[in-house]
Amino acid sequence: MPNVKALAIQLLTFYFSRMRYILYSIFFLLVSAGFCQAQLTKCDSLYIQNIEYAPFNDSLIAVYVYNESSDIFSYPGFILYDANGDTVAKEIVNYFGIGNEQVHYMTIQPGVVVQENFNGTIELWSGFYSTLECTYNQQVNLCPDTTCVELFLSLSNFGGALAFSEFTWDIKNTAGIVLYSGAMELDTMQQQDFDSLCLPFGNYIVEFNSATQPMGQVFASTYTNLLYNQGPSAQFIVNNTLLDLQFYESCDPLNGIGTPVSINPITAQVINDVLYVSDLSNTALGKVSLFDSLGKLLLKQETSESRIQFDLSNYPANGVYIIQVQGERFSYSKKFIK
Repeated sequence: MPNVKALAIQLLTFYFSRMRYILYSIFFLLVSAGFCQAQLTKCDSLYIQNIEYAPFNDSLIAVYVYNESSDIFSYPGFILYDANGDTVAKEIVNYFGIGNEQVHYMTIQPGVVVQENFNGTIELWSGFYSTLECTYNQQVNLCPDTTCVELFLSLSNFGGALAFSEFTWDIKNTAGIVLYSGAMELDTMQQQDFDSLCLPFGNYIVEFNSATQPMGQVFASTYTNLLYNQGPSAQFIVNNTLLDLQFYESCDPLNGIGTPVSINPITAQVINDVLYVSDLSNTALGKVSLFDSLGKLLLKQETSESRIQFDLSNYPANGVYIIQVQGERFSYSKKFIK
């Protein structure tokens, strides 16, 4: 008959030896993970999101960065090199540091012929170029990989008096042909208004107009992002507000004189509780739908006309609504506040 006590001792010894092995293994993994984490540098937490031509000035190259490091890289500057190690562009130090999301502009060096696509290296320096902090190898594509980029147009009153006026805007190519038009309004509820479109690359003139000169100090501006990348702007003067828009000029050999057919001609605006939806190319709108902010369908109509209007007087003021148009050639969606 086996010795039960001896067998129990053997089992316990085996159990504890296995447990010790497992605990050692877990400890080793934890230590290794901590070691690897300790090897991560501040450069691993600074991400180069994109490098491309500055939207409104092709003598500049924009580098979009996001910093998750606790280090702000005091007085930073970026330098871009090509595959041969030649300097393509260099930033003039303009920031105290890098905090979260930023865009930095590097000036293309004199005499440099820039290729649209190339394998490059970008360096981050700090302390007014006294310390090299980070080096990144990058596949650089200086032109956006789309045929158009969203352009925001804005009208903002910066004070002096309330501005009350309806405005129209036109975007023309260098031949003077109107490619796109729209409308905005400043009233007691809003002293800033926006519109947007997806604009192909090239040279344009943006013209703002109103029947009368509004009170206050109204400025017309352009952006590709409402947080940064501001383009041409000017104080609004009735019948004399023109913005010269060079929009990714190096990315389009046609310089904006392409056919306007590729540009969405549908526009929508609310005036005195009436929503006006129009196709500026005089094409049938098709299916037009109105939703509230929760996605509930409020109105729907199919039309063969190029212009339609909805009475919104029975809907709550200051509410957020979404208009959607599904036409034969174009679709359109816009959020607005009544």
